[in-house]
Amino acid sequence: MKISIYFYLFLIFFGTFAFSQKNSKTNSESTYPSQFVIKKQDIENLYKTPTGKRVNSKNKYLKNSMVLFNNHVGENIQIKLKLDHFKDSELILQKNGSSSLIVFVISDKHQLYYTNNLNGDFSMDNTGNVIMKKCSKDDIVSE
Repeated sequence: MKISIYFYLFLIFFGTFAFSQKNSKTNSESTYPSQFVIKKQDIENLYKTPTGKRVNSKNKYLKNSMVLFNNHVGENIQIKLKLDHFKDSELILQKNGSSSLIVFVISDKHQLYYTNNLNGDFSMDNTGNVIMKKCSKDDIVSE
């Protein structure tokens, strides 16, 4: 009788553990897409959003993010956001003149990375929208 009670307790524990593992993988995959787009208008709005303010955007990846700094020196712009959508992550934007725009996302816990600059190829569509692609830490390039 004791063995059957322990056996059932084991099955309940193991079943609960297996179910939680299955759900966490599904949530992780849906939370971290392989790529996402930042519209040109959202980038232009970021240039105007001052340090300490929240981002007002319809883009779910930028919405309600906090601007940690927004620095303009001549044609060079550097912006850093604490992202609301990806917890423990920051988006960094570097614009150098009119020809170079690098955007990347890094995670404080070193588990999430996105960039628009893979292998020296700046990912933008023909309307100027930035295409962010999931990558490894080694793929992050900054100027």
